[in-house]
Amino acid sequence: MTLDQISDTKASHILSEEYFTKWILNHYAPYFQDLKACSNKLRCLFTASDTDVTHDAMLVILHRCLLQLKPNYDSEGQNDYTDDEEDMEIEEQDDEENEAEVADEDMEYRRMAMKKMRRKRRRRRIVMMV
Repeated sequence: MTLDQISDTKASHILSEEYFTKWILNHYAPYFQDLKACSNKLRCLFTASDTDVTHDAMLVILHRCLLQLKPNYDSEGQNDYTDDEEDMEIEEQDDEENEAEVADEDMEYRRMAMKKMRRKRRRRRIVMMV
């Protein structure tokens, strides 16, 4: 199999939502089930024809997924039952701050996407005039 054939095969696995779900997401180990939604959002980012895949766009998706997961495991992957009420209040404040940061990043991403769309439209108009 040539590199081009391997590349085409990988692309077809990601482009088809049905194939991606059936042959990739459905084979996640039970420990990683929570990451399926994040993986699918990243797949959508890569397959969207009108969106540039940027570092910032990926970070927005990853931040949102992290906020939704709110892991409660220690560094060894064990349930962490050491939280007391004070720690929980601090975590809630941190979550609110993180959500605000993600919202700001989301707005910035949208502004960048709109600017890019405007530039593309201007280029199309210029090409049409020529």
